[in-house]
Order: sequence, then structure tokens, then C-alpha cells
Amino acid sequence: MKTSLIMITALVLTGCVTTGTPTDRQLALYYSPEQTTLTAQQKSNVAALFDAAPRWALDVAPSSDARPFQALHISQQRIKAIRQLAARSGVRLTEQYQPQQTADTVIIREP
Repeated sequence: MKTSLIMITALVLTGCVTTGTPTDRQLALYYSPEQTTLTAQQKSNVAALFDAAPRWALDVAPSSDARPFQALHISQQRIKAIRQLAARSGVRLTEQYQPQQTADTVIIREP
């Protein structure tokens, strides 16, 4: 419990989690164009966020790859690690493809 509080505090202080009200938590993950997995810091941030609630929604943008099917494939690779962390934490995810969202991003938010 203490570790969870420390992690959440660190996230807030680094600006990775934006909170308006207690029911408006989210985490935006930004990927470099060639990145297909989470960095250690991103894994830590996601795990801390998943400790806060049992259900989350993923807004998944395509990658910036010019080939549409490759862009979709890269996006799927990126959320694979998020799915694995959710499974370990017992978190249920709702995934939504967001083609209008900024390329190379995944936003994890409360549903």
C-alpha cells in the first residue's frame, strides 16, 4: 500500500498522470516512431495507475508509419505489454482505436 502511494505521488509530481477530479484519472503514453514496447518508466507508471482502480479504457492511436496496416500492427504490438500488466493486476481493459488521436500515443483513462 505504501509503495502504491509513493508511485502515484511520483506520477503526479512528474506530470505523467493528470487528475482533475478523483474520477478523472488518466495516463498518456508517448512512443517514439520505432518503439513497439513500454520503457521501464512507462511500465512503472502503468502498474501504479492500475493499482488505483480495477477498470480502465485504452484509447489507442495508430503509429506514424505511412503504411496503414503496418501502423495498425505497430499499435497492436504497443498495447500488448499494457494487456500483460493488466492481466497481472487483475484489471479489465476496454480498448478503443482512435484514428484521430495524435499518432504514436496510447491514453489510459477511467471508463
